[in-house]
Amino acid sequence: MNISKKAEEQNLKEVLSVAEENLVRTQGFLERLKEDMEDIWQNYEVSDKETLVLFNTAEAQYQETLRDLSRRERARKKPYFGRIIFSEPGGKEESYYIGRVGIAKGTSEPVVIDWRAPIASTYYDGNLGRVRYQVNRDGEREIDLLRKRTYEIKDDTLINFYDSDVVATDELLTKYLSQNKKAVLGEIIATIQQEQNEIIRKSPRLNILVQGVAGSGKTTVAMHRISYILYNYEEDFRPQDFYIIGSNRILLNYITSVLPDLDVYGVAQMTMEQLMVRLLYEDWDKNKYKVKTLDKASQTAWKKGTQKWFDDLAAFCKDFETDYFGSGTVILEKTDGQLMSPALLTHILKENKRMSVAEKAQTLNDRLVAALEIEMQGKNHSFPQKERDSLLRKYGTYYGKGLDKVSVYGLYRQFLEAQQAKGEKVEIPTDTFDVYDLASLAYLYRRIKETDPIREASHVVIDEAQDFGMLVYEVMHFCLRDCTYTIMGDVSQNIHEGYGLNDWDGVRRLFLTGDYDCFETLRKSYRNTVEISEFAGNILGHGSFEIYPAQPVLRHGNPVSIRECKGEDKVLFTMAEVIRQWQKDGLSSIAVICKTEEEALDVQKDLGKEVELVQGDYETMEFQTGVMVLPIFYTKGLEFDGVVLYCPTKESYPLTDGNVKLLYVAATRALHELCIVHDGNLSKIIATKADMSNKSFHTETGSRKKVFAKPEITKKEQLKQDVADNVKERELRGYIGPRHVRTDDLKPKEEKAVLRPKKPAVAEAPIPPAARKPMPGQVGDKMKPVGDTTPAPINPSPYEFFSMPQASALVPQGHTKVSQAVRMVQPGKDYVDFISAYGRLRVQVVSADCVRVVFVRGSMQEIQNEGHFFRESKAKLRVRQEPSRVVMETGRIVVVVEKANGAVQFFDSKGSLLLKEAVKEPRQLEDTPRKRGWVYFDFGKKETLKAQGILKDDLRRIDKKAYYISFGGKPMRQSQVVSSNGYRIMPAGENTVLFCDTGVYGSYLYMEEVSQLDYYFQIDF
Repeated sequence: MNISKKAEEQNLKEVLSVAEENLVRTQGFLERLKEDMEDIWQNYEVSDKETLVLFNTAEAQYQETLRDLSRRERARKKPYFGRIIFSEPGGKEESYYIGRVGIAKGTSEPVVIDWRAPIASTYYDGNLGRVRYQVNRDGEREIDLLRKRTYEIKDDTLINFYDSDVVATDELLTKYLSQNKKAVLGEIIATIQQEQNEIIRKSPRLNILVQGVAGSGKTTVAMHRISYILYNYEEDFRPQDFYIIGSNRILLNYITSVLPDLDVYGVAQMTMEQLMVRLLYEDWDKNKYKVKTLDKASQTAWKKGTQKWFDDLAAFCKDFETDYFGSGTVILEKTDGQLMSPALLTHILKENKRMSVAEKAQTLNDRLVAALEIEMQGKNHSFPQKERDSLLRKYGTYYGKGLDKVSVYGLYRQFLEAQQAKGEKVEIPTDTFDVYDLASLAYLYRRIKETDPIREASHVVIDEAQDFGMLVYEVMHFCLRDCTYTIMGDVSQNIHEGYGLNDWDGVRRLFLTGDYDCFETLRKSYRNTVEISEFAGNILGHGSFEIYPAQPVLRHGNPVSIRECKGEDKVLFTMAEVIRQWQKDGLSSIAVICKTEEEALDVQKDLGKEVELVQGDYETMEFQTGVMVLPIFYTKGLEFDGVVLYCPTKESYPLTDGNVKLLYVAATRALHELCIVHDGNLSKIIATKADMSNKSFHTETGSRKKVFAKPEITKKEQLKQDVADNVKERELRGYIGPRHVRTDDLKPKEEKAVLRPKKPAVAEAPIPPAARKPMPGQVGDKMKPVGDTTPAPINPSPYEFFSMPQASALVPQGHTKVSQAVRMVQPGKDYVDFISAYGRLRVQVVSADCVRVVFVRGSMQEIQNEGHFFRESKAKLRVRQEPSRVVMETGRIVVVVEKANGAVQFFDSKGSLLLKEAVKEPRQLEDTPRKRGWVYFDFGKKETLKAQGILKDDLRRIDKKAYYISFGGKPMRQSQVVSSNGYRIMPAGENTVLFCDTGVYGSYLYMEEVSQLDYYFQIDF
């Protein structure tokens, strides 16, 4: 393989040509889309529904193409930065160029692969020789890595290249780090180091806690991790599934400004205060209550963020619960039968620790009703229907009375008063709350009042995690269910000495509980020059606390400048002089750092007369180039080309651990230049040499894998266990591993402008049944009876599983609406039929956790109980008719059919709604040659939906999307839609099945070649 400079220059020329061609094509496509949108808007009535659908589709395509354009502009500017040459076992030598985005020639020939692709991992962390990398659901793959090459490209010219075992040799890395802040951001992907790459590529289904020294790239790693997850786990994670939590808006704005360059859009980012307000839901009234910044000087304010404070709050809630539920004895007077005993009450409450008081009340009511029904069936007493109904109402709401009237603000006041009674000096807020007040309120709401828990996020990223006390982590752990975390911080930068984190013990105890959860450390500092790093290290050496020592990358610069001035005017003049000189030298981002907000505002007012400053409120200000005057708190997580530290005197910074950390944070914000300007009496923390006697934290990293003692077993039992362990391990690797890189990932998306018809990629009209032929040699493994050697039939649909439909296929058939109101109810042995003017609807029990719903047009038509997916009934159905509805119970499922519209609703045994058909029009069945049908649903706003593939763990996100979920051309297999609410829908269609859940076309299941609409509903918990 030719690796000469001449060959590399020729390759660069060819790749640039492909990138240019892709860019020009995308620009032209964007212009055509723009013209089409204008044409739609000008030539059609705005009120026309079809026109609005066309316009919305075109607009969505336009936005996506804008993002494609941005990707291709980045590819054109610098097409790649690295290359790997390798061979697979027994294979020939291959080569991949690696860039910020993938570049493909034509539709199938990749010339550059995306840095997030699985095999690209070997560029970052593989030494030459045999190396392995993870592939989604395929486990590990091995290659022989022959060469790694890093390129320096500028203005379409190959400046140089480096062959090395280490990514970005010191020479190249130093070049990148020596540039100004804006330039460095553009080169981050090229300079990701091995220890950073390992964290970026860890599974999103794990919790990761990262301790990183100042300048180690914590924020960079977190943002690249989000980009990596969205690329490799796109079927499981969407941008809206992420929360980014930061300590202030300047930091968050700085973080999120990087995301578009990483191909990430639409990720929610918020301060910790905003998250806690969000968790209060309807109990937060923005017109009545206000959020305030924590009073950092107040001893009582920081006390509210400690672990002890949370423990007291949890104990208060426990006492409330005990008092609320009472002794537990409930007696039915008529029979003297015990419906609830103290032991049973205690058991139920203990077994449901994560439930709120309101949820526990409903669970207890369910147990009371079950016990009541048994009592009423006794032979010694009779219960007329009226009395039965009265008793069911009484005990169905026995617990839970008054909870909806409970105010979390009133409870919080009671808690604070109880704390005061114990001698705690704490203020009681009325309508203005800081972060720890809000966290306590959110905990009270979730612990006491919440009745319908909402899944907020799938993955939470917390930056500058050391800024928050343990109370907020306890609250997040309790309130945010079923999500994982990436937590980044540095305890040496905890400038809130009283209430932040000085070690990670508490966070590790809460979040690192799984076998593969891990604690990682980043020790290398890439930000500061050696001179600045040594200066900051001397500051840190004055502290009495344990530290994680930094290892600076060897990049030298100017010495740290300490300038003493006589008088405030001279201080301001000197700072202005330094800033102007730095700007002449090319430094684009400069910060003047003060201790407090008040001091920063005063300096900003005076310095602004000499130098142009970035103005704005600290809570809304955005990080940008220019000169910013900031208090230390608002510089957390940021970095600047140059930093001026304003007047660190003995009075402002006496020798305390808190002030050591403040000055350490201030000094480590500087990339290239650091200047200390003061008017005499310099703080000892800076003026004196430290003895560097800090104790270092234990250097443990990696996963905390648990080891348990195993009992002795026989060889036969051991062999059986080994097989089971191997299967489990393989499944786990597939579950937590990244996605396999495919050529399709690099193909440019089909560029088809709206209103410019081309030959469709997928045929709109299905292949007639007679024209379809089974695929030879395929044997189904799903529905065959035991001992049956006959191959399973082939699904005749022309659409493969998870293929995407054309927009025209998503529009339901227009029709005259017919009332589906129930006219007659006909109960059967294991089913109930509902007759309407439209047809016959049947709800049939299959088992305690599964029911069948089937509909046929015409009231005289018979339901067909046959087909590949038909299931016999093996349970009883309890039916109760009410004036407006019919209630059917299987033991685990409660099915309700409203007589007014014929819509079916599904509840669990506790009465929680799981799923409902659309009330406006539950279903539609067309008696046309194609025999098509639709079942319309109202899914929950926070509900996650996935289609199950051939493998059990092959679950692909389909909510807010549209896909074919039948297995066209494969052995017959039932389609399944799996919900995060704990149920699944299984349509019985044996041909094409389409799932749609979009704002434009609605939410429905579509089936072809069906004479009746037929699906199964099953709960999974």
